[in-house]
Amino acid sequence: MAVSEDWGSLSDPDVIEARDVYYNIGIRPLPKDRYAQEQWNMAQLHTCVMNRLEGVYKNATHIAPHDFHNYWAVAYDAVHFLHEHHETEEGHYFPYFDGGNLMIANENQHAEFAEPILETLAYLDSVNPSKPEAQPFFASKFRASVDRWLVTAAKHMAAELGTLDAEHLKRSGVTVHDMDTAKEDVGKHTMSTQVLKYSLPAIMAAVPRDFDFPRELPWWGKFILTPMLAYCFGYGRMKYYWNAKRWEKTAPNPPS
Repeated sequence: MAVSEDWGSLSDPDVIEARDVYYNIGIRPLPKDRYAQEQWNMAQLHTCVMNRLEGVYKNATHIAPHDFHNYWAVAYDAVHFLHEHHETEEGHYFPYFDGGNLMIANENQHAEFAEPILETLAYLDSVNPSKPEAQPFFASKFRASVDRWLVTAAKHMAAELGTLDAEHLKRSGVTVHDMDTAKEDVGKHTMSTQVLKYSLPAIMAAVPRDFDFPRELPWWGKFILTPMLAYCFGYGRMKYYWNAKRWEKTAPNPPS
């Protein structure tokens, strides 16, 4: 049953505009220009980040009975994914672009919402159902916490794509070697920090059908490994992933 709900910051015109920026770049075919691929890849990743956040924000009032532990895991991972994404950029991506100077404005933008994101993670940690002292979860508190930083973060991710414009990278003296080295470093770091059996299905569930992302993942990774991991290790979580869109089909829980 379709339900009209207040989606808070997700309905903010700046957030909608920013998401359009990511999507309209990411939907293009793979650019032949290696420089243009940098912006294209990041636009697709930013789309996945925002889709994951949309899923947990909207599903906060669509949690199945006695299933909060699954929702909590998806929500915590989605918010932490954004936090980790920016931590990874600062430590393993930005430094390769003119010694980090090219991305300094974007890195400074991180500081504008880094602390509020940590506050959201702290709230989720306080309601962690695996802890004996867990507090009750309130969708209104969770959404209010996300609303404090989502607009700023969305605008930042759009601005970052401007910095990664192909011609801007070329004028700034960034080399193909710089970009390839950054990509390799990010890949190694990501593989060492992500729990693949949970992270891969969640990411792939946030990829629009018409996106070619992640391009490095072979066909069997997308169509065999990912579903296998989802069903074997995170079956209960799948209903809260972005592509499930339960909020469009089910009535919300009582207001909380």
